[in-house]
Amino acid sequence: PLSVSFPRQDREQYLSAVQVKTPPGLLGMLSHVSLCGEPQAQQGTCGAESQIGSTTVAAGAGEHPFYLGGRVYITGPYDGAPFGLSVVVPALAGPFNLGDVIVRAAINVDPSTAALTITSGPLPQIIDGVPTRIRSINVTVDRPEFTFNATNCTGQQITATLAGSQGASASVSSPYA
Repeated sequence: PLSVSFPRQDREQYLSAVQVKTPPGLLGMLSHVSLCGEPQAQQGTCGAESQIGSTTVAAGAGEHPFYLGGRVYITGPYDGAPFGLSVVVPALAGPFNLGDVIVRAAINVDPSTAALTITSGPLPQIIDGVPTRIRSINVTVDRPEFTFNATNCTGQQITATLAGSQGASASVSSPYA
């Protein structure tokens, strides 16, 4: 499995978008999954045959954010990229049901290295008048026989650019071996 997490601290801007770049060769075996098509991907109604992982989102103010779980699906072409993601998180907290929050992402493949660039669409800042205040996002790709690890043994890294709601951005990285 591959797991990536993006937290923010108090007094940091709210997350508004994420772009992740993987090392060359870290891929998914598309022969082991069916791509979710449109309009299912846009409506958040992809089937289990397209699910490649899960997500956990922490939202809210203060020291005790509210955690929501969701599903990650791989899709066909999206936003000019050959592949995409449909990330579906039911916004359900006690008696409050704000429906499914769907965030799309484009997956571009570098033709010479096969490195992936995954670029999210905008992350919601307000849903039906309720501020989201996203504290952290974790995505885990854990579909059996899907992830294909890079075969290069040299030190590599996964990098990301996190965009803030007020225009700031931060570059982060984590070693990959």
